[in-house]
Amino acid sequence: TVPVKFRPSVQSVPNQLSGEINASLYLGLRNALFKIKHTINPLGTRKSEIEHFGISFGGLLGVGNSVINADATNQMVVHEYQGIVFSKGLAGIIAINNFTIGIAFGSDNLIDSNQNSWIYNQKPWFGLAIGLNLN
Repeated sequence: TVPVKFRPSVQSVPNQLSGEINASLYLGLRNALFKIKHTINPLGTRKSEIEHFGISFGGLLGVGNSVINADATNQMVVHEYQGIVFSKGLAGIIAINNFTIGIAFGSDNLIDSNQNSWIYNQKPWFGLAIGLNLN
């Protein structure tokens, strides 16, 4: 997910930092290091711990939402609402065990009849990517 997106200034609207809900699928190339630690407790029970560090670069596709209002549509929309957007982009991610954090770059497309009025349609954004490694 990209929970925080920075959108550069467009037309008369200043820079925006948004935090709407979204979810993305990420597919990339990864390089990983694993450290395996074996211990035996006083009762003779063996325990293994695996530490993981990885770095990856790849693409993302997803859906989310964004505030659609008069300012973001050149006064073409009267009522404010949460519009559904399709996101696509690239990300560089660092993984520590199952947690991932990184930086993403992408753009969104509004998926409704106001897409041609939305000033951020297909405009670039930069974001913070976080997630969980599911493999």
